[in-house]
Amino acid sequence: MPAIAASVRSATMGRPALHMTPTQVRLPKVVRDRITDLVGKKGMAAFIREAIEEKLAATEAQAPRKPSSPPNRTTPKTD
Repeated sequence: MPAIAASVRSATMGRPALHMTPTQVRLPKVVRDRITDLVGKKGMAAFIREAIEEKLAATEAQAPRKPSSPPNRTTPKTD
């Protein structure tokens, strides 16, 4: 019997990559219920992602700016 070639998947087949990392988050039941009441079970992940993005943007806007590069430490300090 001849060998049958395994199917080759095209890079364009299937669902596109989401470029996201699964992260488990524990929420109090009352918080989960409030989110579900607003957006339903299928909208929960998107709601949580959006809330996190908004909180990050607000926190980053208030955070002091860090220097873009560390100071040059190649020359010794002289006092």
